[in-house]
Amino acid sequence: MNDEIDIGSVKEKDDLTIMVEFVREKSKEYKLSNAEDFLEEPLEFDVEKIMALIKDLEETDEFEDIKTFKGEHSVYLYSEKYITSDYADMMFMVAEENLLKLVASTVRKDAKAYPRPTKVKLFTYSPFKLTMEQIEEILRQMGNLDEYKDIQQVTTSNKVIYLYSEKFMTKQHAKSLAQWTEVGRANNP
Repeated sequence: MNDEIDIGSVKEKDDLTIMVEFVREKSKEYKLSNAEDFLEEPLEFDVEKIMALIKDLEETDEFEDIKTFKGEHSVYLYSEKYITSDYADMMFMVAEENLLKLVASTVRKDAKAYPRPTKVKLFTYSPFKLTMEQIEEILRQMGNLDEYKDIQQVTTSNKVIYLYSEKFMTKQHAKSLAQWTEVGRANNP
């Protein structure tokens, strides 16, 4: 997205509509908006105005597709017209750097909903964009915390690592699904 908004059209619209259009444009590119976006040109709203607009936004039925997350670092906005709530939730955890929770919730969701183990390499792709070093550190930290004890690893015969949650699947089931995905499927056309 070109982060610039046509100033000519901005002067003809109220600030709430401008904010909504900005959020929708960023959402079309699968990006969250955050409150700091509105401090910058061409909008240059002050903090009080931004917070008042976000409050108005939450109370206006016309813009019900715009959702907010309030984090420790910022307030984030997105449009449900372009981003699902699950994807926005993942982007929110990345933006807030809540990486342990991000990995655990993704693994648990995969194990419960599908059920399937989660390939570790998934976390190197968007919206996660973690390095393998970051992932290794996250897994090390998770292993030391009781709230993440259910997150376990299995390794396929071709040395690909998958994660699963013991709350939703057994090690044997996770290992067989990972093995099928990595090796069995290719050998059984």
